[in-house]
Amino acid sequence: RRAELHAFGHELQPDEDRMAFENTAAPIPLNTAIVDRKSIEEAIFQYDRAVALYQHADGEFVQHILRFRESEQLYESHRAEIHGLAALVEGDADYLKAMVAPPDQRAALVAAAVKSYSSAADLERVIILRYSVWQQVADQLYPTGVTKANVNEHTPQLAEITDKAVAAMEKAMGRETFLDDSGPYLQYIDRALTRVKLLQSAPSASAQ
Repeated sequence: RRAELHAFGHELQPDEDRMAFENTAAPIPLNTAIVDRKSIEEAIFQYDRAVALYQHADGEFVQHILRFRESEQLYESHRAEIHGLAALVEGDADYLKAMVAPPDQRAALVAAAVKSYSSAADLERVIILRYSVWQQVADQLYPTGVTKANVNEHTPQLAEITDKAVAAMEKAMGRETFLDDSGPYLQYIDRALTRVKLLQSAPSASAQ
């Protein structure tokens, strides 16, 4: 995130918490002038590297599950977080690549970024619905046949269910308490959706 922001002239304090600037760069349009080309290349490298590391970590968790079945639920929650973050940073990488790519390569990168960001938003919603919502709230709000155990990124009306569940949990726990636990997931969703809107509104996916 630091390299991405630096590429557009945003300076951060060395000790600034990452979640404080997680979405600072999200609204930057595709045609924004790049101030530091070296930083944009560093950001792309780091995002691509993060995807590879997340994929490796996921494989490690699978092996842990095979060896320690009693901890399967814990490791599955970790895997869910990894899948969501991998999709998000994959979208970030393609977004920045689209900004610097030759015109004939941009449309494919834009399409790839939209796909990754959309997947990331849904995967983060699933994390909230599986792990952050009380059972009694799920029983009241989830559609017939949908449970905390089987909700997934293909569940119909996933965004609407998530919005209702978040509102119910904020009312039950207090907004600040709920955000202490689930705030990062909501930030990731916001970043992903902000970027999708920018990508879908970009004329001919053109960037300079």
